[in-house]
Amino acid sequence: MFINRYGEMLHAHADGSNMTKDAKWVSGHILKAMKEVDPKNVLQFTIDNAFLNILTEKFVRAEYSHIVFGGCVAHGIDLLFEDMGKLAWIDAIFDKCNDIVSFIKNFHQPHTMLMDFFSDGATLLKPGVT
Repeated sequence: MFINRYGEMLHAHADGSNMTKDAKWVSGHILKAMKEVDPKNVLQFTIDNAFLNILTEKFVRAEYSHIVFGGCVAHGIDLLFEDMGKLAWIDAIFDKCNDIVSFIKNFHQPHTMLMDFFSDGATLLKPGVT
């Protein structure tokens, strides 16, 4: 278990490689991290698997009812963009944005001008499958 404090924020993670991650396993690590910093100092937890979140929340709240559940924000934003992309007028905007990114990435001069001059070494990305 790794725990860091950044001001008032706690960050904890456990290596789940080669493990079957079920709600008891996840909630056990959450409860362990909470006990290390005193459960009264913990208000919310966030994990990334939707079905697992529901079960994990039940295990944690059974012991500490004051904990607030928060779903993964990145997953929520991804779902929002997927739903927005189903609207024809927004899908057309996404297509035009992809065309612009393709143009910039496929032609040397605009790529060099924009990426070297304006981006400070960053790169353009297209939406990927999540």
